[in-house]
Amino acid sequence: TIPDPVEEPLVLVDLTLPSDFLEPTSLNSPFGEGVDFAIDNNADTKYLNFDKLNTGFTVRLARGRKVVTGLRLTSANDAPDRDPTSFILSGSNNGATFREIARGAIPSFESRFETVDIDILNDLAYSSYRLIFPTLRDGVSAAAMQIAEVEFPGWVPEGELEFPDNPSIPGRVDLTQLEDVSGQDDMIDPTTVNSPVN
Repeated sequence: TIPDPVEEPLVLVDLTLPSDFLEPTSLNSPFGEGVDFAIDNNADTKYLNFDKLNTGFTVRLARGRKVVTGLRLTSANDAPDRDPTSFILSGSNNGATFREIARGAIPSFESRFETVDIDILNDLAYSSYRLIFPTLRDGVSAAAMQIAEVEFPGWVPEGELEFPDNPSIPGRVDLTQLEDVSGQDDMIDPTTVNSPVN
């Protein structure tokens, strides 16, 4: 749902950042496939948990209290039986007491590295969100639960996306830290050689 107009335009973004604090439901994950890979903005990695059912994680947003209005989930690289088929999303502002926001089915992933979107009716801002996957496509034969990427979409003021004035705010780009990545030894191929000397 699109929010009511406000003075500053709003944009829909992933409210999580790879630097957000994450707490998995358990540490039963292989090396290189832990919970940090769930929100690393890279679908080539994945979060895998051998506990299978009712696995997931809690994320504390570095951006502070935000209203999550959906989920974007990307399937991982192998064994479709490991794909989650349902979710429970809860929110908290003290990190201890969570209130259920939404639960439901996850649309089937038709292929690997496919992304599905789930809209959520929520108008309350939370600083922490807990996402649990109660079921898998085949909870009996699957060795684990796996998910390549999890995003928490939400609306933020456009000004939060560009902040040379306050680079300390998570997600903001400090333009003073940008550098020229070209070099004098780079290979340059002009469209034509129709240029004078020098």
